[in-house]
Amino acid sequence: MKNYRSLSAQNEMLMRKINEDAQRDQELKAHNDYLRKQLGAVLKQKQKMCEEPPQSDFGRQGRMASHALDSSSEDEPLRMARPEPRFQANSNDFRV
Repeated sequence: MKNYRSLSAQNEMLMRKINEDAQRDQELKAHNDYLRKQLGAVLKQKQKMCEEPPQSDFGRQGRMASHALDSSSEDEPLRMARPEPRFQANSNDFRV
């Protein structure tokens, strides 16, 4: 009788684990489908951009620049990124 209870408890635990794993598997499949659709949309968009004639490339860059200017505050001055200072070791400096 004791063996039966022990086996029954193990069986319930295994069934719960199987159900949890099945649910996790289903969630992962749904997430993979979502990501696959997103990737497909990005690839189609990139393919369209590659197929556009070169003249429209300037127009696209102009639209992107105007969008960037529209999104910035008019009160805030435009800032240029400063290059990072680089450490330059003196190659003639030898210590003995």
